[in-house]
Amino acid sequence: MVAIRYTINIYILTTIIVQNDEVKEEIVNDDQGIPLIARCAYDRNFDFDTIRRPAWNILDHLLFVGDNATEQIYEIDYLMDDIHILSSSNDTDLSSTTKRMQFKIEQEASCIIKQNREEDEKNLHDSPIKVFNEKKAIYQYVRGDYRFNLSGLGSREPFDLMISYCPFDKGLCSTIYSKLKESKSYRISFDEENNHESNPIAMADIVGRSSIILFCFSNKYRQSNASRLEAEFAKKRKRKIIPIRVERYYEPTGWLLNIIGDRECVDFTQGNFIYTYNRLIERIDIVIDDD
Repeated sequence: MVAIRYTINIYILTTIIVQNDEVKEEIVNDDQGIPLIARCAYDRNFDFDTIRRPAWNILDHLLFVGDNATEQIYEIDYLMDDIHILSSSNDTDLSSTTKRMQFKIEQEASCIIKQNREEDEKNLHDSPIKVFNEKKAIYQYVRGDYRFNLSGLGSREPFDLMISYCPFDKGLCSTIYSKLKESKSYRISFDEENNHESNPIAMADIVGRSSIILFCFSNKYRQSNASRLEAEFAKKRKRKIIPIRVERYYEPTGWLLNIIGDRECVDFTQGNFIYTYNRLIERIDIVIDDD
């Protein structure tokens, strides 16, 4: 009975932390906050399911607080070693979590630099470019023992549209994708197998090659760290955004609201699919014409 009560308390505590931005900021700003949770994650003396797994979940959320969290986590060697080991784990959820953390800490900056360089080279004939100095990038968190092959990611064909969605909303999002594909008017990227959740590098590649991102948002989308990573990377890459509501009455909040802002939303939850689809096409045409 005590063990059950303890497990429930850990679950409640984890839920409070991951859903409350102020609590996450307090943890990051506390000198002992991240080190304590990190030890709960990597210390093999703790039970995996009741202590270590929830700790990994919390750390995954804390990384989105900002640079301070990234710096602190990077400085904990035992934790970073486990991130590299567990990213190849057969545990799908844990592998996805640690790959997402590895991407934010060590790979995101390199992806952005590489994509920026490739876009500059592509536009070289239009205007002179300013060479980006990689050595002056704020984050180059790639340790000497780990190398990431980013070659060739931006060399393939571009997409007009990328559909960003949470797997929970796949039914409606698949219908939207099928209708867009049927029109044969756009080159579209739609992650049907949800590979982006376990492969952030592939996600970054597709975002970098897409002109417009269709954010199919819902409460589940907002709660998903994989969706947040994708959306925030799209913002950092300055991709054009069209918000699409796929959950009735849901209004974006928190980080999602910060990205969507006051952009006009296309609402697919009102019942008339064809009418809403035509509105989406109008929005796409407007965004394209803004170029």
